[in-house]
Amino acid sequence: MGTRIRSSELATRGVAVAAICGAVALGTAGAAFAAATTSASGTASGSNSTAPARCGRAPGALARLARVESAAAARAGKLRATESRLRGSDHPRRTARLGRRIARLQRIQTRAKNRAGRIEARCPSGTTSGSTSS
Repeated sequence: MGTRIRSSELATRGVAVAAICGAVALGTAGAAFAAATTSASGTASGSNSTAPARCGRAPGALARLARVESAAAARAGKLRATESRLRGSDHPRRTARLGRRIARLQRIQTRAKNRAGRIEARCPSGTTSGSTSS
């Protein structure tokens, strides 16, 4: 009889947990639906008001992306020198690892350049002040 009580308690707890999860899921879905409705109506009426706010941050974002690009280039240069030094010696695993790190830094540089290009295309007036301060 002790096992029946435990299994019924377990079943009751399982049902309670399922009910709570369902309520949370419905609440989250309702909040997401409300946010989607608000943002859709806010975007339709206020699309002009959000563009200057984004372009106002463009110079800072471009400066940050320039710092990322230069830091990645400096690190990649150091790693290339280390990789070329290790190529002569017998360290194929370390050389391969350095090659992967260099490739990762090149991807970071490419992403930073692409983002900077998108910002410049989106906010042409914001980039002139950003490029004079850089």
